[in-house]
Amino acid sequence: MNRMSICLVWLGLVGTVASGDPQVPARNLINWGSLDGNLQDSGLPAGWQTHPAGFGRYDCYTVSAPSRQGTRSLRLSAQEPWVSLVTGQHRLEPGTRQSGQVWVHLPAGATGDAWLRIDYLNDAGAALGSSPVAKRRISDGTNDGWHLLKVESRAEDFPLTTQFQLIAAVHGGGTVFWDDFELYSVTDLER
Repeated sequence: MNRMSICLVWLGLVGTVASGDPQVPARNLINWGSLDGNLQDSGLPAGWQTHPAGFGRYDCYTVSAPSRQGTRSLRLSAQEPWVSLVTGQHRLEPGTRQSGQVWVHLPAGATGDAWLRIDYLNDAGAALGSSPVAKRRISDGTNDGWHLLKVESRAEDFPLTTQFQLIAAVHGGGTVFWDDFELYSVTDLER
């Protein structure tokens, strides 16, 4: 093999690695996103919380049906106009892009919409901004089955960001079922 062939082979290998092939899947940052793992006394995975804090005119807990896959889903019901679930806060690495997704089911007779977004926070936990909101509205037509909501954004839009979190919310009151939460933070090379 001459030098030119060796150089081309080497460039081909470098190109394959740099382009992400073979790609190592990113790690889901949400613990127990399928809700099939260990739960706290609150009925939520460790680190998850509702907002506003505590239970009042809403409830949030895991149930065995309906579930998209696995054995559990999360039922979030509210008589409030806005109730959200925070799936834990994560440290931001510079130069990364965040993406999240969750499956939602609006049962027959649903009165509220399902919203999903990524919030960006500073060290004190103050909100600096959010990704665009993905929504499943009761007016979207059929509410049969499960529907995937996805969001994606970059923290560079909010320069003082040090952490981020995935927010799932019921807007307008009512009940929404959630399953298979996923949140990723990857560099452009990992995409």
